[in-house]
Amino acid sequence: MEYDVHFKFYSKAPAPINPVIIILDNDSGLKEIETYLVNSKSAQPHPTTIKKEKNEIRKAEFVHVVHNLYVVFTPISNAAAETAIEDLFKKETLNEELSGKKFNKNNNYDKATEYGKEYFAKKVILVKKSTIDFSGFHELLGRIEKCIGHYHLIK
Repeated sequence: MEYDVHFKFYSKAPAPINPVIIILDNDSGLKEIETYLVNSKSAQPHPTTIKKEKNEIRKAEFVHVVHNLYVVFTPISNAAAETAIEDLFKKETLNEELSGKKFNKNNNYDKATEYGKEYFAKKVILVKKSTIDFSGFHELLGRIEKCIGHYHLIK
């Protein structure tokens, strides 16, 4: 893994103060990373009761990969087998129309009738940030807090 190689190159530098946390959608695009994490000797899912197997590792609150590097997956609900970060928004936010177009979280969408993630972020989330209900992010943010706590215990 390149992160480990680069980290060791800077071994004489002061130890990192904070963790590096990568947030990933818990969907089909995760396969290559999931395989790496399952096969990596250093990667450890937390809680440690999570099995280091395909599909099981996705249930982890976080994975400590190596040194100060962590992976956090979007939480999977009982109703969904896969999740993306957009799924953490309430339906009323996801249903926001822009010039008569509806939001589509997929990379391929009909530009005539739909808008994508960039417009969603800039024209919906940024513009309405003070009125949007972000309560769906509590679990994800809790996982990030756990990564930070874990790193401060092991550094």
